[in-house]
Amino acid sequence: MGGLPWGYTVISMQFEAGRVSFQLDLVGYQFPHLTSQEWDSDWLRVRVRLQHAARVWKLTDPALTTFEVQG
Repeated sequence: MGGLPWGYTVISMQFEAGRVSFQLDLVGYQFPHLTSQEWDSDWLRVRVRLQHAARVWKLTDPALTTFEVQG
């Protein structure tokens, strides 16, 4: 899948509590080359990082649309 590399984000949120941290980044469009297809051109790639003590989980997926982010 295309998109931005791991170290680059467009919008980021991070929460921490004790030994747990959660980070959610919007890292670009799923299909950046599509500009005029109303539904397909609006999918955003979301990168999630969850850490609990020494364990880390990472996932990047087209999980939100621009409509959902705008609220």
